[in-house]
Amino acid sequence: MNKENLKLGLLVGSISIIMALAAVLSVVFNKDSDNVGNLVFANVYNNGVDLSHIEIIQPDIQIDLFLEKDFWTIKQADSYYANLKLMSSFLQEINSARFYSSFDKEKINLEKVGLTSKNAIIVNMFNNKQLLDGYILGNITPNGKYRYITMPSSDKVWLADINIDIPKKLMSWVEQPVTEYTPDSIEEIKIDDISNIRTDSYKPFNNGRDRFANRAYFLEQFSFLVAENILSDKNFNKKNFIYTNNIKLVSFMGLVTDINVYSDNKDYWVKIKISATTLPTSRTRDYIDNNSFLYNGWFFKIPKIEGDVLLNYKLS
Repeated sequence: MNKENLKLGLLVGSISIIMALAAVLSVVFNKDSDNVGNLVFANVYNNGVDLSHIEIIQPDIQIDLFLEKDFWTIKQADSYYANLKLMSSFLQEINSARFYSSFDKEKINLEKVGLTSKNAIIVNMFNNKQLLDGYILGNITPNGKYRYITMPSSDKVWLADINIDIPKKLMSWVEQPVTEYTPDSIEEIKIDDISNIRTDSYKPFNNGRDRFANRAYFLEQFSFLVAENILSDKNFNKKNFIYTNNIKLVSFMGLVTDINVYSDNKDYWVKIKISATTLPTSRTRDYIDNNSFLYNGWFFKIPKIEGDVLLNYKLS
């Protein structure tokens, strides 16, 4: 999770929109060509700076992306932040998509090309409540270069070079993972009032009484900890959960991660806070500045396997 990368992705998207606008102005719309060669999302490019809402409707899920304070957020994830790489790829595809060829809709087997309600994807782009562009997306062609698209009011089906990655699961849209710490990066583990420390990444942990232990299995739980659900502070009801554990990880670079675990013996949620030791590296300070907002005010539901470990693991 990185704020600077999020901003970079948005900057890339903005630059691409400006470049696409120039391309739009250079393309002459030709009704006889059925849009072939023209940009698919031309209205978005003409009003790119005003794009504020992207609606993606799939057979089993709807995703609503809103631009809030320079960041794309997801309504269905309690307005948590959208995945940087996914959004960067999505916007770049939108910026460059063009019509390749057209067909009469009545001559196309819509079910075969994925343009029925069973498997089609609807993508609508808004400036506030004003629809800029909207299409129904079907299957990608066998060669992977084009996708079948249409509009409800059109008698045409087009092939367009739209290779957008559109995940089918909500949590694939959010910024993930929650933590990504390598086991050898951790200098100290503290659970409740018991602390284990080591002096080097290749050494075992010492509990201070000359008792040493390998904590690799425990630390592996944080190497790629993902969220299964996300709730804001105001929508997470602590009364439904029992506070079970307080974990603190301190890295060799001075990053402190406090993890509060909540459980009802069925589901496991964590609240995370990142801070620094008294002498952190400049890289750690930058990381905290750029990532704190991804944790402050949020609760993350984690998988049961990792939750069981975080709940029951004890130090000695």
